[in-house]
Amino acid sequence: MEQTQDNLLFRWFIGLAMDDAFWVPTVFSKNRERLIEHDNRLYMQIAIQLNAGPLQVPFGLRNGRLFEPLQVERGKGCGCTCPGCGAALIAKHAPAGKVSPHFAHAYGEGCSTGLESALHLAAKQLIADRNELYLPPLEPSVVKEGFDGRSVERKKLLRPGGLVPLSSVRLEIGLGDIRPDLIVAAPDLEVLVEVARTSFVTPEKLVKIKTYGKPAVEFDISKLHHLGFKDLETVLFTPSPSVKWVWHPEEATGKANLQALVDAEMEAARAQWEQEQAELEKSQREVDEEFALLGYRRSLAGERNGYAAIPAKKTFVSYKEQLARMQAFAQLSPQKQIEEGIQAMGADGARIRELLPLKVSGAHAIAAPFLAWQAPVFALFIHKAMKLSNTTVDAEVVRGWLRERFSISDDKAFGVAVWYFLKGLEELGILHRKFRQEFIVLVPDLRGALVVAKDTRAGQRMPLAWAPQEEAWPSREKSKAVARAFSEAFGDSGGWDRISGLLPAVRTLKTPEAAVRYYGNTNGRGITPEHVRRFLLATGFAF
Repeated sequence: MEQTQDNLLFRWFIGLAMDDAFWVPTVFSKNRERLIEHDNRLYMQIAIQLNAGPLQVPFGLRNGRLFEPLQVERGKGCGCTCPGCGAALIAKHAPAGKVSPHFAHAYGEGCSTGLESALHLAAKQLIADRNELYLPPLEPSVVKEGFDGRSVERKKLLRPGGLVPLSSVRLEIGLGDIRPDLIVAAPDLEVLVEVARTSFVTPEKLVKIKTYGKPAVEFDISKLHHLGFKDLETVLFTPSPSVKWVWHPEEATGKANLQALVDAEMEAARAQWEQEQAELEKSQREVDEEFALLGYRRSLAGERNGYAAIPAKKTFVSYKEQLARMQAFAQLSPQKQIEEGIQAMGADGARIRELLPLKVSGAHAIAAPFLAWQAPVFALFIHKAMKLSNTTVDAEVVRGWLRERFSISDDKAFGVAVWYFLKGLEELGILHRKFRQEFIVLVPDLRGALVVAKDTRAGQRMPLAWAPQEEAWPSREKSKAVARAFSEAFGDSGGWDRISGLLPAVRTLKTPEAAVRYYGNTNGRGITPEHVRRFLLATGFAF
């Protein structure tokens, strides 16, 4: 025993003597923990011999109440005894403040229970004097990883935290084979209270607490630098991370309800995702393979300007080739992806920045700049769409195309971004919403989109002029293709076809503004002045 004590004393003394800032908190603190676990009583005796401040008795007991050293006379005249062993204490403090105030056993024999007993009695005295105690909020939470790899967390506040009045405070009352530090009676429940500095609630003790069926709260005072009434009051009566529920019978029920809620939400999210995937796959199968990969179909031979009256022949692209193209596009830098979209629009592509990008909500979910994904979508699904006899843009198809080529962090926000992008083009007069997820393309190319968007932004107040016939007068095929799109969007296919055929002759008789008023007065047949004006600008009859 003597050799063991000398060995432990040597190791601990070396730890105290070291000034190195790294060694002390790591090596010494670990040695100290091992010493406590090895033999708490032996460590207490060594600490007392070395006058280790944190292990001195912080309170003295006199006439049934605890006092701090500065509250009583200095020396043996303090009249205090040790709360643990009952031996006489000496109050040590100096007027100059050179000695940290503390109590010491009068005859230096020390004890292993004085510190813990003093703390428990001090806690009881403070709580009994105020007849209240801070109880933390009871807010069980459930965290579960979803099918998509994202964590879902749900919380529910069952009891708010705060000071509660107490009707009784009892110290160390035995409950079977457990002995909590305090038992307090709040208005609607009885709570077991643990005030812990070195001995915290173990798993074994927790099992016994649950068996007893009473809620238990633990106050951690191990991090207090000074064990005085003021510091204890901070822990016992104010919100602090040092207090927590060890167990509460309502918590298990609350967690079970939260778990059921999270499971239901995840099941609903999975079902919705599976439905969306099924719809997306269906839509993808209906999309021309080469068109979906920026491989535009060639126009029919003999058709002037490439505006086909019937669908062009589809070109088969193998799945392997599709996959290779998708992967190659996904690996491009944002600037290269923008250039791909611009190149797909030919000579007009350089002007895309006059129209795009559109600032839309939810775009943060797409790991690319606005223009990097908007330019390819515009090139693929809108520019030259009429040349391919394809005037419908499906929002689901656009989302599927983007999802295969860009990293998406939030599927819901991503869907919002695509939707508002298409809606933004509709507000500019470039698209027209037909069904819930489908839009009709109303412009034959980027040039028409730029003119229509400019006029829309100006509130349709731009002065109109006929385009020079020898330079930019639209072909019959082009005007008929736009007329088909307008009739699909607004009705009256015969009226739009007649307008597209008569405009070349009207040019010599009326101004563009007069033509808008004349053809727009159709008694509600789907042709309005606003639509006619947009038709002239989209086709290139006027500018």
